[in-house]
Amino acid sequence: KQWYQRRVRVTRVQYNRPRHGQLTANITLTVTGVRRWYPKLLGNQTRYQVTISLCTGADTCVEKSRDIGFRSVELDQTPLMGGSAGRRFEFVVNGRPVYVTGANLVPLSVFGGLNYNLTTLFDLIQNAGINTVRVWGGGEYQSEDFYEEADKRGVLIWQEFMFACSLYPADEGFLENVRGEVTEQAARINSHPSVVLFSGNNENKQGLQENWYDTESNKSLYISEYMKLYDKTIRSSVSDLIDVPFLLSSPSNGEHSHWVDDYPQSQLAGDIHFYDYHSNCLNISNLPVPRFASEFGFQSYPALKTLQNSFHCRKVELFDENTEHRQHLVDGNVLLQEQVSRMFGASQVPLSGETLVYLTQLNQALCVASQLAHYARHYNTLHPDGRGMNAGVMFWQLNDVWAAPTWSVIDVEMRPKMLYYAVKQLYQPVIGTAHWNTTDMVFYVVNRLERGVSYSFDLFLRDVGSIRSLMEWNVDGKVPQTSSTEVFSVPRSELQQYCPDLGGCFVGVEFEVKSEGIRTIDAARPGYDWTGLRLRPPSILAEIVAKEMDRVVIKLTITNPAMWVWLEASEPGIFSHNFFPMYVPVMMLHFTPYVMTEKCCKVHATSLYHHYGENN
Repeated sequence: KQWYQRRVRVTRVQYNRPRHGQLTANITLTVTGVRRWYPKLLGNQTRYQVTISLCTGADTCVEKSRDIGFRSVELDQTPLMGGSAGRRFEFVVNGRPVYVTGANLVPLSVFGGLNYNLTTLFDLIQNAGINTVRVWGGGEYQSEDFYEEADKRGVLIWQEFMFACSLYPADEGFLENVRGEVTEQAARINSHPSVVLFSGNNENKQGLQENWYDTESNKSLYISEYMKLYDKTIRSSVSDLIDVPFLLSSPSNGEHSHWVDDYPQSQLAGDIHFYDYHSNCLNISNLPVPRFASEFGFQSYPALKTLQNSFHCRKVELFDENTEHRQHLVDGNVLLQEQVSRMFGASQVPLSGETLVYLTQLNQALCVASQLAHYARHYNTLHPDGRGMNAGVMFWQLNDVWAAPTWSVIDVEMRPKMLYYAVKQLYQPVIGTAHWNTTDMVFYVVNRLERGVSYSFDLFLRDVGSIRSLMEWNVDGKVPQTSSTEVFSVPRSELQQYCPDLGGCFVGVEFEVKSEGIRTIDAARPGYDWTGLRLRPPSILAEIVAKEMDRVVIKLTITNPAMWVWLEASEPGIFSHNFFPMYVPVMMLHFTPYVMTEKCCKVHATSLYHHYGENN
């Protein structure tokens, strides 16, 4: 109480006229000496309890309390190279730039009244290193409990109003309804320190400009109605209720684009949505270099157990009645078949059961991981053509509402897919990446920390048929703060000295930053696919060797290299490590189920060989 008496001062009280039977009052407080609320990894999530009492008589009072946080938010869109190279698009919280490692959220359930385990969801979010969640405009406004959990955890929220992928009316009756909706939601949601941006809609500007709905037939009318709804109604209604940046749409060219961009997918400003299901996803020349990538992704199937629980049958095939009914991307199953064939040369492998799940999840993980690493390599780097300066990524999508082929990394039963574990590696504050540029294997270190770090790469050229290394490289060094640095490259000719037939070899990549407790294991390969490997049986054995309070300890053993080991448990939960190349005889890891039981757990291990090795 004494703290508040010293540091809180009422500086303004404004009463508004009663409207619809309601009297509103705006009370402005000046508060000094507070500790700021920070996103996770940048600082503490300090909050203060505010209590408001409304008294109408000596003994008649209504009291409301809630926790609030103090923080400042900017969306830095300053010109680059005097404006000739476009503008930045970077979030700044309390004066400190934040590289967004994000994900898009769809509704938590198609049945809105059902309870949802928000604790588990946010555990998964934080375990993966996700620092920002986009509440997509095609879904629903989230509950107070959701935003409260984000506040406590230091997870940032990109909040959209619920307008997406369509044209909407602009008559006065509809607009009045919209005013009521957005003012109620803005007033409720803006008070949470985790919320850092509001957006008017998802892809409606893009659809208008790219003629998704035959808008070219009367372009001036559609632009006028678009501005009437999103600028004159939504933006105007909430401008006095929010204290964070506002965008009319996503994607867009940002706040300085006069709201209706001729081309809302510019790589020199704002954010983009990018999907390409037809090109080779590992060839980075097919990818843009945007300021901010707020949507991109590939489909895969959920865990076989999840499918079987929903389909009520044991057999699952790519083109059966169940999978076709639940495939909502046009020609989606055909595209999945083409992608798997292009990535693994597995056109003769029947996509059914466990193989359907494994190969589509592996393709999704490799494709999205390639994009995440590509965007990260352009962090804080401005290229001569004006591209670069990437300040964030948000893959599509985090969660799921049913058992179906979708873009999610967590299925409807909250079982993480392979991509979840790839995201976990690439969302570390310091990452080591490898990519092929047609002649060399090039290695980068991306450091998002506000301090320089020392790193170590251990690289092992291996034949897929032997645990023995053909050649090894060790690369140690230092990189400056907030930087992306090319640190090493190996020419194709040097690789061929030790492995003349590169089709049968890969490079094991171990990356470590000891000061930050970061250690990752990955694999890279000359070329843009994983065909022609001539895999040998790895003889994987997974044994539970100990059971602790909330987790079990697992011992993995192999006899030959196992490409892309994948572990599945009988119960939903999180592995300490999963989805990795294994080329050492023994590895120890652990599994934490969401609910520990006496019977926990059965663990099943598989690898690329088990699903297409003998067909390749």
